[in-house]
Amino acid sequence: MSLFNINQVTILGNLIREAELKYTKNNTAVTNISVATNHSVKNGDSWDEVPTYHDIVVWGKMAEAVAKFVKGSKIFIQGRLQKRSYEKDDGTKVYITEIVAEKVIGLDNRKRVEDNPNIEKDAEVLRDAEVDTSSDDEIPF
Repeated sequence: MSLFNINQVTILGNLIREAELKYTKNNTAVTNISVATNHSVKNGDSWDEVPTYHDIVVWGKMAEAVAKFVKGSKIFIQGRLQKRSYEKDDGTKVYITEIVAEKVIGLDNRKRVEDNPNIEKDAEVLRDAEVDTSSDDEIPF
């Protein structure tokens, strides 16, 4: 038996699409976002930036606040890696690896200020939200 188990992910990147806010049958907010990060790869005498795309799930009050972020926003996320599966209507089994966010910080608020006069209030929600990532609710997508 191992003394230590660590499942922690830290991502700093940009939102690549608008957030998808939905609610479970129990009326729990859940938002799915995708974030791109880059790493450098040597290509001859130069370096190329190669993107990696991450699927992220955010629950509760934090999900509602994160849903207001816009595509292109810089975002910091800490959470844990989760694997799950579901069956499509045609019987095909789909496997997903995603990050379940436990902490989210929007770093590029300039884009949101024009559309959201409550930016400071939303930032407080993100800082103060207690995240329960042990939900038994099924993700509605």
